[in-house]
Amino acid sequence: MERIVVFLGAGASKSDGAPLQKELFRAYMDSVDESGETRERYYKNNPFYKNVKSDLFAFFDVYFGINLSHSREALFPTFEEALGVLEVEGGYAGKETVRKYKDAIIASMALAIESQLDNKRSEQNYRIIDSYHKLLIENLCDRGGHQVDFLSTNYDLLADNALLSQGRPINYGFTDQGHGIRLLKLHGSMNWLYCPGCGRIQATGAAEISANNLLDFSAHKCENCGSVQTSVIIPPTYFKNFVQYGDNIRRVWENAYEALSQADRIIICGYSFPHADIHIKTLLKKSEQGRKRSTPLKVSVFNGYEGKSGEEKRKEAYRYLRFLRKDTILDYQGDIPFEEFAKSPQQYIDGTQGGTI
Repeated sequence: MERIVVFLGAGASKSDGAPLQKELFRAYMDSVDESGETRERYYKNNPFYKNVKSDLFAFFDVYFGINLSHSREALFPTFEEALGVLEVEGGYAGKETVRKYKDAIIASMALAIESQLDNKRSEQNYRIIDSYHKLLIENLCDRGGHQVDFLSTNYDLLADNALLSQGRPINYGFTDQGHGIRLLKLHGSMNWLYCPGCGRIQATGAAEISANNLLDFSAHKCENCGSVQTSVIIPPTYFKNFVQYGDNIRRVWENAYEALSQADRIIICGYSFPHADIHIKTLLKKSEQGRKRSTPLKVSVFNGYEGKSGEEKRKEAYRYLRFLRKDTILDYQGDIPFEEFAKSPQQYIDGTQGGTI
């Protein structure tokens, strides 16, 4: 049986309407400025919506000198830069203000994603269960002869809901559960809550999660011990504080290592292999070294998007080529976006489309 690992990056979520990391704060500001149903839902149903807004505005003023009360036009830092700075500062100082700013950034991220997906859902003939993630899962997981694991760097719930909408149980990899399709979310997830008292992560049903659930962090109480739970969101930076979530994230990464080292083929979708994410690179390199298959590893990359230049493709392909072992077979498809691969993955896996570098 061929073992396949599908690695989902931000570009995969972008195909279904979610914003990229660099677009999150602008998407949040757009949702704040909306005067219709989206804004009314948050103001009416969740009083903490205003707290998130005021705390986020204060953060931008204090750290970046951006006064959003006077002007909404600004050159925003990326989500990675903003949360990464606070992760490091909080690790050294543990300031309550830092915690407040982090909560606001995470909540704004959830609001931005939900707002963008709401806009996508409003498009004619689009439903979330008809996503490209759903197409991919149907086309891969229902085909005999494959065992498929999913790895993701995304916080959104597109892959989760695609699996659940088809009645497929999910194994997130942070417990000893032995059933379901593995969906290993290396940077956390919008539906994960960590209890510092019990030391465990609880995964709420993905379809039930909305941004409203993440606005009031003090409302999340552990069912077992009553401790206040925290969100599990890890920024894609050089500095990653896995220890703050006990052994849970370590187990997720151990499962990811096992999946990668056992894989016959790794399919990377919507991920440009950025320099900063050395943890992902180390995970991939260690799995190459600890490989348990005698046949050469095949790595396929699908990261096409509108306006991508030939120079961007060349540099991206080179990043993969120089990093992977020379006996690893790289199939770089710089022109093929995630949505095209999701429609007919088997054609690319069988080698009937595309070419190999």
